[in-house]
Amino acid sequence: MHTIASQKPRLIIIDSIQTIESEDIAASAGSVAQVKYAGIKLQKIAKEQNVAIIIVGHITKQGQIAGPKILEHLVDAVVYLEGEKLGNLRLIRATKNRFGAVNEVGVLEMTADGLKAVDSPSELFLAERQNSSGSVVACTMEGLRPILVEVQALTNKSEYGFAKRVAIGFDSNRLDLICAIIQNKLKLDLGHTDIFLNIAGGMKIKEVGIDTAVAIAIISSYKNKIINPKSCFWGELGLTGEIRKVSFHEKRLKETKTLGFNFQSAKSLTELVAQVVKI
Repeated sequence: MHTIASQKPRLIIIDSIQTIESEDIAASAGSVAQVKYAGIKLQKIAKEQNVAIIIVGHITKQGQIAGPKILEHLVDAVVYLEGEKLGNLRLIRATKNRFGAVNEVGVLEMTADGLKAVDSPSELFLAERQNSSGSVVACTMEGLRPILVEVQALTNKSEYGFAKRVAIGFDSNRLDLICAIIQNKLKLDLGHTDIFLNIAGGMKIKEVGIDTAVAIAIISSYKNKIINPKSCFWGELGLTGEIRKVSFHEKRLKETKTLGFNFQSAKSLTELVAQVVKI
């Protein structure tokens, strides 16, 4: 408090709130009482001194902010820095913002000189892509930002009594659902086939918009047929095999055309496969 009053900084960074301890509270640093008290005091300082304060906090294994919920209510914005431990990409995602939208996402690259903004994430995610069977380009949405990513699938005859389903960066339950649709509508024997799915670049995609890309990648690997490298896919798969429209179609289309890709459109998975795989 005395340092802030004497130095009059324009920006204060607290790293981290769990290490702050006040003698006014009979509790150890990092406890709910200490974090709550420190948060309230920092809010008061920010208003009285007219200074911006960035509070760095820990998160739980579930990805939630550790400590009392009141800490999130006190601040003006809650921003998460996400990314794989061994990857060089980081996503900045806001879950609360009193000064703007919360559905914007920033993409940063970790370099020797620190974090740098990535102007074209799509080009970065596709930079090392090789044209081979099981590789498909999909357009996904991160907030309001369309991003082209590579969906990779690898199929192999199961050596055991049951087939494996492994998904990295994609919902495993959704993968099971897509496999069931493929097997039922296209009559492909996936029941005795191990399927491994990966979203290249460490991206974690939760939206249903890349269902068709996942399906085409699996079929491409299963049939060992290469998909046109300039084809791009998005769309939700229904249980009856139909392809449903997804949100932000025009934004996805614009990003796709900008990077020289063509959107593959069809009303059903059967029709789409006939166009691009020709099985």
